[in-house]
Amino acid sequence: IVRDCSTGRLFVLEHKTAGWLRPAVFLVAHQLTGYTLLAEDLMQEPCAGVLMNVAIKTKVPSFYRELYLRSPAQQADFARQLTWMYTQIQYASATGEWVCHPNACHQYGACSYAELCMQPQEDPTMLWKEVK
Repeated sequence: IVRDCSTGRLFVLEHKTAGWLRPAVFLVAHQLTGYTLLAEDLMQEPCAGVLMNVAIKTKVPSFYRELYLRSPAQQADFARQLTWMYTQIQYASATGEWVCHPNACHQYGACSYAELCMQPQEDPTMLWKEVK
């Protein structure tokens, strides 16, 4: 967490590496919004956004820096969505009925739960417990 000396506003300073640059992804990234909420909780004051440093690992390495602001409305929307997701996970834990998202299986590498999505099980909680 850093403070802008000229404005006094708080920001989260984040460093990432990437194989290619897609800045638009960060515009709506829930991860960044969550960072701002955590910073506010820790510092007990508003956090304006995230200063993102990205090292791009290509044949000719490069560096990208961008400031991604988050409004109170965006933070509130994220908090509502997170509460909804938590409720869904609690329901799935209680019933053993898990929602599959096969379009995201390879979004960030191989998913440990891909087998659950590809082959419906009589008791999906058993395989989930094994993978976990």
